[in-house]
Amino acid sequence: MERLAERRLTSSHDSHDTTEGPLVETLLYAAELVRDDGTYKLVVRDVVRDTVQVTPVPESAVAKLPVFLSALNSKLGSASAPGRR
Repeated sequence: MERLAERRLTSSHDSHDTTEGPLVETLLYAAELVRDDGTYKLVVRDVVRDTVQVTPVPESAVAKLPVFLSALNSKLGSASAPGRR
């Protein structure tokens, strides 16, 4: 059985517009960057397969994360889901 987390989003169109239903966002992966006793780990949960992977991350990579995310956002445009930051 597949387990998926879904969240209904309101359309960017007028709420009285009946041509489209609400958008459905399906969570596939969840990631957290965790600091534990001075070391960093990236914890990625595969929601579909119900598995977790943990990878150590060097502090230098953690420091560059905001720059990396900004570059990724610039390259992909503003394709992020509404309400996500």
